Amino acid sequence: MEVLDYTVTVTLAPSTNYNIRMIDQNDLSVYSTTGTSNSQGVLIIVLPEKYTKYDGWFALEISLVNGSVVYLDTVLSTRPLVSIPTIVSYMEGKVDTAKAIEYESVARNLIESIVGFPFTFVHKDLHVVGNGTDFVVTDDRILKVYTVTENNVVVWTEGQEFEYTPWVNLRGIVKNEGTGSFNRSESVISWYSNNYGNVFKNGWDYIFEVDAGWPVIPQDIQNAALILINDIACGNNRYYNKYISGVKGALNITYFPQVIAGTGNLYVDNILSKYVLESIRAKVI
Repeated sequence: MEVLDYTVTVTLAPSTNYNIRMIDQNDLSVYSTTGTSNSQGVLIIVLPEKYTKYDGWFALEISLVNGSVVYLDTVLSTRPLVSIPTIVSYMEGKVDTAKAIEYESVARNLIESIVGFPFTFVHKDLHVVGNGTDFVVTDDRILKVYTVTENNVVVWTEGQEFEYTPWVNLRGIVKNEGTGSFNRSESVISWYSNNYGNVFKNGWDYIFEVDAGWPVIPQDIQNAALILINDIACGNNRYYNKYISGVKGALNITYFPQVIAGTGNLYVDNILSKYVLESIRAKVI
């Protein structure tokens, strides 16, 4: 189930009391509450305030007061790449709110499948194995570190004298002790280890409590989403005409190779290409 307005609506038995439990799949935090369905059996669950700031992915469990589970589902609470009212306005009345929600979801999944990551903003526990240096490389785009746990022992919390901060295009975490500056990306690991020590012990388990992702959707990604939504609404996505490399008669049309690897819209793919490269660079640092 995907929700965009911070509420979850399910239909169960009418006029019944329920226990509601949500387990966040990013940081395993648990939220519990109760609710009562109306005379039509509709139960409306308002998500915790946390999800007005962060995107959420959690397991939803609804049970009767006697403990019997009557509903299980996975819920994704996420911001659209472009607000639904903006889509309706952009399409100049060609789509209503329901279609705008549907087309945005399709465009978002297509864009995320190409760049290799979602444009979400989450609070999560990031599990990493130490590599014997003072930095770790992550797939996540790290914005802030709150706590560091080493082999199940909390060794640092926000506000202490030194800091753990994002590193290299936000695709990593480094310990900064304020002892001077040097370019870690050009430093030989053995040189650093000999002079500064191994901050993240090789093979040790680390958990970083972090904010990660995209607190604001980049404007070019919003533009790409609107173009794709227009293509989807108008049926243009079936033809891939932006990738035609040659025409020799009506039945002899050749395409650029990218036609089978992209969105079908050359302009959109050019926008997305820099995000694909950013993701690749993070993985090979």
